[in-house]
Amino acid sequence: AQVQEDTTINCNSTKSYLVIANISKRPNLRALLLTAAAFGCSGVFVVGQPGFDLDLEGRDLPLPIKEFLQNGGMFLQRFSKWPEFIDHIRAMRIRLVGVEIHKDAKTIDQYFDHVDTAFLMGNEGQGLSDKQMQACDGFVRIPQYGNGTASLNVYVAASIVLQRFYQWQIAS
Repeated sequence: AQVQEDTTINCNSTKSYLVIANISKRPNLRALLLTAAAFGCSGVFVVGQPGFDLDLEGRDLPLPIKEFLQNGGMFLQRFSKWPEFIDHIRAMRIRLVGVEIHKDAKTIDQYFDHVDTAFLMGNEGQGLSDKQMQACDGFVRIPQYGNGTASLNVYVAASIVLQRFYQWQIAS
């Protein structure tokens, strides 16, 4: 059963963004866009994804995502090179946060404050590259029960992080 909550984020609130870079599986790309739309991301940055050939006007995206993109609820911006993307978000004063199991990573609930934040998800197999990690302003991790799983599917992890951020936004 679908449950839809009628909650609006204050337009002056802290904004969240999703960064898609080096994601290799087409179903994950679609799921990441759906997740970004579902949890109120202001935009999605697609960086260096030569295989990002989703037909945004055709059948590749569910109608709600196409409508959300077309009606200004969320933008999709592509960058061919990593340095160009980094320069852009620095100019916009957006903090880049890697979602990664890292020695300096804070749990997702410890990271919220009133700074526009772009969440960078790692590749399905290798996680974040060294270049990506060096560009991050910080890291978050998803606390898990036990030590058995460690890694989650990229869109599952994005869903958890963005949902927690969304809940924090509407409570602030």
